[in-house]
Amino acid sequence: MASNKDVDIAIVGGGSSAFAAALEAAGSGLSILLINHGTIGGTCVNVGCVPSKMQIHVASLVDQANHTSNIAGITKSSENNTPPLFQLEQWRVAQNNLVEQLRTSKYLDVIRDYPNIAVVSGRARFLSEHQIAVVESEKQSYFVNFKKAIIATGSSPHIPSNIIGLSQTPYWTSTEALMATKLPQHLVVIGGSYIALELGQSYRRLGSKVTIIARSTLLSREDPLISPTMCEFLKQEGIAVELHCLVERVSYNKGQFELELADKRHLSGDHLLVASGRKANVEDMGLDHISIKMDENKNIVVNEYLQTSCSDIYAVGDCTNIPKYVYVAAASGTKAARNIVASFKSQQDCQVKCCSSTPLYPLDISIVPGVVFTDPQVATVGMTEQQAKYAGIDTDSRVFHFCHLPRAIVNFDERGWIKLVIDKQSLLLVGATIVAPCGGEMIQTVAIAMRCKMTVKQLAEDLFPYLTFVEAVKLCAQMFFKDVSKLSCCAG
Repeated sequence: MASNKDVDIAIVGGGSSAFAAALEAAGSGLSILLINHGTIGGTCVNVGCVPSKMQIHVASLVDQANHTSNIAGITKSSENNTPPLFQLEQWRVAQNNLVEQLRTSKYLDVIRDYPNIAVVSGRARFLSEHQIAVVESEKQSYFVNFKKAIIATGSSPHIPSNIIGLSQTPYWTSTEALMATKLPQHLVVIGGSYIALELGQSYRRLGSKVTIIARSTLLSREDPLISPTMCEFLKQEGIAVELHCLVERVSYNKGQFELELADKRHLSGDHLLVASGRKANVEDMGLDHISIKMDENKNIVVNEYLQTSCSDIYAVGDCTNIPKYVYVAAASGTKAARNIVASFKSQQDCQVKCCSSTPLYPLDISIVPGVVFTDPQVATVGMTEQQAKYAGIDTDSRVFHFCHLPRAIVNFDERGWIKLVIDKQSLLLVGATIVAPCGGEMIQTVAIAMRCKMTVKQLAEDLFPYLTFVEAVKLCAQMFFKDVSKLSCCAG
């Protein structure tokens, strides 16, 4: 028999944004109910950021061991120079142990310190703008009456519905690819974005043959210089890359996937990874009962304060139309909770004295750095040159190649480049793209410079440590004013 529960804040979800919201609101003393379906911790710690970066790292170690003989004075210890053996099944045990450790220490243990936060497991379905039905099992359900709610249900792999036969095959998503205990002989990857490239490259380095099939170009939403650069690097590692290629039909027989392409060619492999994007987890939640506005991709639309079209319901993280990064998700959860707590405080103040306006805390997503963890990494911030021109900005840009970067030269790794885009009138930075082994570490320098409204001239005149990769930011900035190929090593 159903029962009722009354809470101040109901949070639907159990990932990074949900926990960030719960912990931010916990100090207010408000009653908080976190309703989670599935494994606590969400995508990032369980089947996303943590296990994928672990696999990428171990694959890079295997790759380094395979190529140490490329440097003068270094030879492999084995007489026949055979590549190092890698036991994927053994590695998965270590990976899963660390994931479980982080899930416990960073989620379950943390929330136990807050008596006003309750966590329940079940599916949540909105019945109205202030009531949720929670189904814990087929036999047990109850109603939750809330004053404010936060939807933090995250996202899951998108599976294209237009590929005939795909749904009848045992394809992988990123989840299965990060849990597999046997290496594929030939992994075929459908997709050309970050998941496809990160996992495809890591499996190649672990020993699998890999073919990547991209509908258009690689990382097609980014600067057009990226695709040919990454194609070259991936092909150098033995990865086959098929661009502007559509898969029409997939079948599976006797342990082999058969793919028929739009140009009538056929490809086959023993494993198939579908990495064609992600979709918001908003189905079967009763959102049609509360008139939540969504965009054309079925993402929940929120304003800068994370409010949905229903003023007492907020949404955060990957189920919304904000950038889909875990750090943006966590920040959005914090800001949403802060706004909710402020609204409660404002209501209490109104009961005592004349109403005052509620202080609001916007989420600033004007400058959001992003990283694709391939090798080399692809890091971006701000607008591409094409996006800036579309926005009416008169731009100028420079590209600095790492064959001129002292640190890259001494590291025997000259792969990569940095591109800076500026407003030609003000000389302010508009955006940047970095392809570099440590591009993810470098991009934040540009992001901070943009937030501080530094001009490219100021950036060119700033002091950067030598020998570092981040010095490439300064050198690229100097290219707007001089020929850096004619400078001495540490010329200011």
